[in-house]
Amino acid sequence: QVGLVLECTGASPGCLGAMAGRDSEAVRGYASKTGTTKIQSRAADKLTTSNKMATLLGKMATIGSEGLENTVKCPEGCEPEEWMAVKTLEVFQDLNRLVPALSDFCTETSCPKMTAGRNHEYEYMWPGETTTSAPQYMEKMLLWADELLNDSNFFPTDPSAPFPADFMDQLSQMHRRFFRVYAHIYHMHFMVLKETQVDGHVNHQFKHWLYFVKEFNLVSEDDLVPLQGLVDKFMADLAKAGTAEGALADARKLAMVSESEGC
Repeated sequence: QVGLVLECTGASPGCLGAMAGRDSEAVRGYASKTGTTKIQSRAADKLTTSNKMATLLGKMATIGSEGLENTVKCPEGCEPEEWMAVKTLEVFQDLNRLVPALSDFCTETSCPKMTAGRNHEYEYMWPGETTTSAPQYMEKMLLWADELLNDSNFFPTDPSAPFPADFMDQLSQMHRRFFRVYAHIYHMHFMVLKETQVDGHVNHQFKHWLYFVKEFNLVSEDDLVPLQGLVDKFMADLAKAGTAEGALADARKLAMVSESEGC
């Protein structure tokens, strides 16, 4: 039985300014000048699937994710809302490059519904629709996110303007929809990504998104269920890496103490 997920229409890169020694005002200035990339037209892209993958993603079997979890933490002196807005723009731009690369094999014919899960048990429909194909869902989602990220009421470019009261609700809704793209890709198209040797790149992007939403509790555990196994693996790998890093740091401190004592 398919579990239908109906969305509500209601509200529901680091901090560059801080990293460059600037204040939060510079962060808003960066975002307002950069804006979001306009959605690419799949119909205009005539590249073959393999060339398209290479062009948009790069043929990288693996991308180093060491320390990736640190890139999602809010730097000192940067307001959390500022940070989350800019990092969300970064995640959006990742997806905006990824989605067009799927167009040759994620089609109205191959994916008439936006589904995820081993047995297609999760189906996502755009608000007001009884069924939405995967290409349509992803295109509508990107257009919706692009409009919201360019809305000065959602992401104020005036440093004196406050973020809206429903900022966290809207941000959470956006990231739930971002996740659904990854859930569909992993369940329905991951073998193609692996064959074209860009699975490492997609893994890197997903880890970046995952560590970010975990850091700020932007999605619930229930939202992650369609990719629970992968989420658990990546978080376990992160914990293991953290333990190993801590042990190495302790060993270095011990070595320094021993050296200072002339042992």
